[in-house]
Amino acid sequence: MPFPLIALAIIGVKCVCGGCIVGGVCYCAKKAHDAYKEGHKTKRERLGISKTLLEDKRKENENLNKRNKELEDKLKEGENQEKQIEKEVSDIKKELDDPNITKQREQELRSKLSFLATQLDEIKKTNKKYRNEIDNNNKTKKDNNKTINNTVSNPDNSH
Repeated sequence: MPFPLIALAIIGVKCVCGGCIVGGVCYCAKKAHDAYKEGHKTKRERLGISKTLLEDKRKENENLNKRNKELEDKLKEGENQEKQIEKEVSDIKKELDDPNITKQREQELRSKLSFLATQLDEIKKTNKKYRNEIDNNNKTKKDNNKTINNTVSNPDNSH
């Protein structure tokens, strides 16, 4: 009678050990599955962020292109004004070189020359400001394009 009890006990221990092993394997498989699923979830989130980043950078580039076009138009207008004023200054200087002008006319011309010189300086400063802003916009667009290219070529950020 003790032999069947011992055999039964051995079978019971084997079943418990087998159950533990199966449970452990199932536990490990579940953890591996969860980790894999979590990895895909974060990858999807990164891709979502990348898409919004791409859209934001492209929109910013569009806005910068529009702003650059406005600035270039203003710059052309300013350069035309600059040329016109420089021509007026040149004409006034030629007239001042004439020895036959009256003192009153000379004072008028010098006054006008002074005013035009001030106006010319202001226009040159404004044009320089436009050029600087265009350069800054172009640098920003270049950075945006670099970001776009890096995001497109490396969407999973694994590098």
